[in-house]
Amino acid sequence: NTVIPRQLTVHETLNWANLVDLLASLNDVPFEQREVALKNIKDEAVSLANQPWPDRFNSNPIRSRFNVFVTYASLAADQRFSANPALEQARAIAKMKQSWNDFANRIENSPELPVLNTAVQ
Repeated sequence: NTVIPRQLTVHETLNWANLVDLLASLNDVPFEQREVALKNIKDEAVSLANQPWPDRFNSNPIRSRFNVFVTYASLAADQRFSANPALEQARAIAKMKQSWNDFANRIENSPELPVLNTAVQ
């Protein structure tokens, strides 16, 4: 008998749970504490980006979309807001979440990678 190894899915090799939880709970974090939450999101995203990805998910469209998300997560975490910090931060978060949605939509049938509501309270 020849055993054919089962190919692991991206969800079995990359743990998305913490990042997804952080993103989903962002609306529940008060403005004054969002800076810390955004830095945690950025750190988690950078960590995932630097891990090896399975070949079938390591395509340019998928990785490019994730890299755009990492960029927006970094901007939201590191940006210095000026005139209206709450509004500027909300806009940065909305862009970050939209870039996540663009990435999540590239991977079909993935409950581990939900599309997020981009509204920020």
